[in-house]
Amino acid sequence: MAQIRLDSNAVPDQTTYAQHNGAESCDWGDIGKAASASGEQVPVVYAADASHASYYAAGSTATDASSGASTDDHHGNGRVVIPTLETLQANTPAWVGWPGKWGGSGASPRGPQWHGQWTSPQAFHDGAATCLLPASAARRGRRASHARDRGTIAPNQLEHAPAPRVFAHRRGKRVVVAYRIQASLPRGRRRPRSVLITLHSANRHIGPTGGFYRLRKRSGTAYIRLPSGGRGPYTVRASAYGKGGVRSRVVRVAVR
Repeated sequence: MAQIRLDSNAVPDQTTYAQHNGAESCDWGDIGKAASASGEQVPVVYAADASHASYYAAGSTATDASSGASTDDHHGNGRVVIPTLETLQANTPAWVGWPGKWGGSGASPRGPQWHGQWTSPQAFHDGAATCLLPASAARRGRRASHARDRGTIAPNQLEHAPAPRVFAHRRGKRVVVAYRIQASLPRGRRRPRSVLITLHSANRHIGPTGGFYRLRKRSGTAYIRLPSGGRGPYTVRASAYGKGGVRSRVVRVAVR
């Protein structure tokens, strides 16, 4: 989650980036920015691999063990996305008020409406740590983002990990997922170290289940228990992760 505060003239002046159990704040003028499709300035956010904590610059950050990870990798070498602006209200879209967790672990956060900043954004900002982002890092963030906007960094240059081949079928109360990484890799691609596999129910009120699986060989099998209250049809999503947090595209397959 990234928060932007506006001054009395509706001009951005402060930002706050959520990071697990805390947050970090920076002046609007100090952070890296990119141009949206309409030409407006938007903040650059480095999302940490597998945790989604938000950072102002590329790098690695030690985290509290209670967050579920000892280190956040936010190297900025994954996909670059400028999201579409969508206005949120009390229960619109429906996922805003969903009471479950966003993730498959006990440390996964709940949805936006269940966080204090939903009703008290200023208190959230006041409690955040002051960022230590040097101006040079902000400039690097701006240059990288502008290069992506100008088309000098193509999407296939950012996707270094090959996508896995995935097959899934139901066996009793579990889904069996077989995955395989291609033997020969195209030049410039890195061999993945792990694969993230999640099971998704047609019931939108049931969150995905699954997790990371270490790639000790080119192929393997994951067993995911069907969620309580879930209903078919089920789909499996999988993506491979390489060194430094680079990832593949997401593969989607139906459960037979």
